Amino acid sequence: MYEKYLKVRGIFYGVVFASVVGMLVMSFMVRKVFVSEVMLVPSVEEASQLQSQSAMFFQLSRGLMATPVQIFIDIASSYSFKREFVETYHLDTIFQTDNPDKQVKLLDSKVELEVLPSASILLRVYDSDRERAKRLAQLYVEFLNRKANYALNIKGRELRRFLENRLKSLREEIAALQDSLKTLESKNRFLTVATEEILGPSLGKLLETLAMKESEYMLLRSFYSEDVPEVSRLKREVGVLRREVDRKFSTLPPAVQKAARYKMELEIKSKAYATLYEEYEKARLMELKNNPMLQPVSSPSGPQKRVWPKRVIPAITMVIGLTFALALMLTVFVAADHLRDTTLGRIITSIRGDLLP
Repeated sequence: MYEKYLKVRGIFYGVVFASVVGMLVMSFMVRKVFVSEVMLVPSVEEASQLQSQSAMFFQLSRGLMATPVQIFIDIASSYSFKREFVETYHLDTIFQTDNPDKQVKLLDSKVELEVLPSASILLRVYDSDRERAKRLAQLYVEFLNRKANYALNIKGRELRRFLENRLKSLREEIAALQDSLKTLESKNRFLTVATEEILGPSLGKLLETLAMKESEYMLLRSFYSEDVPEVSRLKREVGVLRREVDRKFSTLPPAVQKAARYKMELEIKSKAYATLYEEYEKARLMELKNNPMLQPVSSPSGPQKRVWPKRVIPAITMVIGLTFALALMLTVFVAADHLRDTTLGRIITSIRGDLLP
């Protein structure tokens, strides 16, 4: 029985030892590769435009708030982007395969994008050829800029059309409010007096605040869903202000209430129209934009250093872990044999029993 146990233990150790040696050989037989690094930052003009262009964020990030850098990462992460990059620059000759899925996987193993705390992107390209690594980094930056510009142009066109319709609707609403207010004032001459003189300074200030908040809410609500925290916050603030206005309006004569509401809605829609028109002008520029949106801080480095391919790191980690585990097991068995009749030996024997019950 003991001989059988020794035989099983020997087979186990043999398999573990062969696995460790095999992985070590495979790891160190893989050639080191060169890594070309380039840091990319959104250009000052484009970053400013993107940050002010809330609709752009809505269109490109599916209704959620996003940053310019995250938009570029989303574009580069798509399968279609990777496939088109391989086809555009004929990388199938480098990858030596006609399988599209394998080409994308090989591209993933060569290209790495990291978002830095400085709101920039660090691009790393791995390749066994020094010059090819540098060239691939240059091509990747060029292609990412091209696709980002294309996305900007398409979304700019969609945004321009959307804003044209919204502006037309607001113009009609403003005209209707102006007509209603003019008719009401012609019937009630005293309403031609300044609103502040009728309502008092406190209510006039409250209406001004409400107009500002509601126009801001109207603008954001045109682009974002109410699940966005900023939109929800503005909605709550507008609700509180409207209830306060209704409470104060209840003490005014009906004609004054009506005129004040017309003027309040007119101011809200006028502010929203002015803001949307600014966004409309930006959308027209977006539609025609063709400047590089990502600027390299420096040209792709050398590359001067060689590193292990990314796929080798897990193998090396596994080898180290198995080696440590094997060394620990051997130590436990040797110690148990030498300290068999001692307290420490009994403890080690129980540990060995847990390892091999």
